[in-house]
Amino acid sequence: MKFWSKIAGALCLSGMVGAAWAASGLPDPAKLYQPRANCHNAYDQLNDDLDKGRKLSADEEAWARAHENLGNAGKPCAAPPARLAERANNRVISTSYGEKAVRSFIDKQGDASAQSELGLAFLSGMRPGGSTQQGAELLRKAAEKGDPSASFIYGSMLAQGSFGAKDYKRALPLIEQAAKSGHVDAMARMATYTYYGIGTKKDLKAAFDWYRQAAERGHELSVFMAFNMINAGEGTKKDFPLAAQLARNMANEGNAYGQAMLASALLQDKNPMQYKDEILHWLQAARANGDDKVKTTVDQVYPQAVKLFSARAPSPAWRPAPRKACPIKTVCTVNHYSGLQSCTSAKDYWNDCDG
Repeated sequence: MKFWSKIAGALCLSGMVGAAWAASGLPDPAKLYQPRANCHNAYDQLNDDLDKGRKLSADEEAWARAHENLGNAGKPCAAPPARLAERANNRVISTSYGEKAVRSFIDKQGDASAQSELGLAFLSGMRPGGSTQQGAELLRKAAEKGDPSASFIYGSMLAQGSFGAKDYKRALPLIEQAAKSGHVDAMARMATYTYYGIGTKKDLKAAFDWYRQAAERGHELSVFMAFNMINAGEGTKKDFPLAAQLARNMANEGNAYGQAMLASALLQDKNPMQYKDEILHWLQAARANGDDKVKTTVDQVYPQAVKLFSARAPSPAWRPAPRKACPIKTVCTVNHYSGLQSCTSAKDYWNDCDG
C-alpha cells in the first residue's frame, strides 16, 4: 500500500494557484454562478427592447403593466416570466423608464431588491442620476434588509477594500448572510475565507461544509476544493470513493487536473488492482490534455504504475464504462424583505453523480 500511496501523492497538484489554475484547466476562481434576475432588471430589459424597436408579446406587455401598477400601489413586484428573467439575468438598469419604475418601488415601500438594482446602476455608471457614493449607500441599505445579491456584492466590496481599507469585520457577516440564503457564490466565498483564515479564524470543517453546499449548486471550483480536502482528510475524513466520484465528474469532461486526481484517488482505494486499466487510462488522458506541469508529474509516476500493475498500458481505444450523468438541482435564494424567490438550476456535482 505504501507504493500506491507514494504514487498517488506524487499526483497531488492541489497547490496550484493563480495563473497555474487556469493553465491546468481548473475553473476560474473569479467566475460567478449565482444569477441576478428579478422583476426590476426584467422590466428594464423590456424597455430596452422597446427602445430598440422590438415589439413585446402580449404576456410581456401584461406583465410590464402589472409591474407598473404594483409599484404605484406600494406592493411587492411579481416574479417575471421565466424566459424574460433568463434574458435579463445580471442586467444592470440602463433605461430612464427602468430607473423611474425602480424608484417607485423604493419610495413607496423601500423595496430592498429595487435599492440594490439602483445602487448597482449608479456604481456602474449605467444611470447618470446618482453618484458612486449614493450607489454604495443604496447597496448597503439593501444588504442590511437581507437582499442576498446586495449582501454578497456589498460584502465583497468591503472585503476587497472598494471603499477604503479592507473591512472583513463588516464584510463577512453580510457574505455569510447571503450564503445562508442560498447564494452559491457567497457559499464559495465563505468556504475560501474559512479555509485560508482570511478575515476570520481558520476553520477547515466549516470550509468543507461550505464547499460541499456550493458544489451541490454547480460551483465547479468548489468541487475541486472539496475533492482536495477529502483526499487530504482536511475538515472531513478521508473518503477515496467520494473523492473519486467528484474527480470523475471533471475527468469525464476532459479536464486534465480532474483526470490526474481521479487516478490518485483510485490508487488509494483498498484494492487499486481492480482499477488498474482505468488508472492507466486516466494517467494517459491527463498527460495528453494537461499543461507542462501535469505532463511532468504524470511522466514521473506512469512507468512506476505500469510496473507495479505488471501490465501494459491500455490501448488508446479503451474507455471507462458510461457513467450516470450529474442530476440537475434547482435551488432558490429568498429576499428577506419581499419573500420573493430567485431560482436557478445547475448540476449537482455531489449527489449520485457520475459514480
